[in-house]
Amino acid sequence: MRLGLGLFELGNLAEQRGLGLSDVATPYLAHLYEITRETVQLAVLDGLDVVYIQKISGRASTKLNTRIGGRMPLTCTGSGKVLLAFSGPAFLERVLGERGFARRTANSITDRPALEHELGEIRLRKYAVDRAEFQNGAASVAVPIFARSAVVAAATVSAPVERLSVVSLVPALHATAAAISREIARVQPDLGRHPGSRQAG
Repeated sequence: MRLGLGLFELGNLAEQRGLGLSDVATPYLAHLYEITRETVQLAVLDGLDVVYIQKISGRASTKLNTRIGGRMPLTCTGSGKVLLAFSGPAFLERVLGERGFARRTANSITDRPALEHELGEIRLRKYAVDRAEFQNGAASVAVPIFARSAVVAAATVSAPVERLSVVSLVPALHATAAAISREIARVQPDLGRHPGSRQAG
């Protein structure tokens, strides 16, 4: 299951046809926030950056240096690594060639073999972990959201490093992503057939 350069176009196509990815996802993200009480975000790919299209948090949630509409690097964010993992090798070459590695903290990945190994693990387990790679003291878990076999977004939960529980968050995130995928299939069954996407295989 991989995506090509058309992932953000899929999101735009959904908006143009009345789907509204953020609208479809928000009830499920809100439920995820209610059960975790941590910052929940929805991200898509735009060009060579992650763009957040929804963010739900509370007073006790981790204060993140992110905002709706904000652009962030692919190589050091949980959502970015998920989206990068399900893109083709040509896209990875383009990202590294034009953007390189973003060193936001001492934990940011700045080594290609290490990144490629991690992306392979993400494809297998279908989740990514950011342990203070983007922001000191903050960690996140991110999972892909599929429309058919194309990835159209990533859902993330962020928390302070000391209280992030990957074991408990991954099942909740996968359940949320599956629910959003089912809703996408119901509301916009053609999403995922866009010629810019690469199907599984």
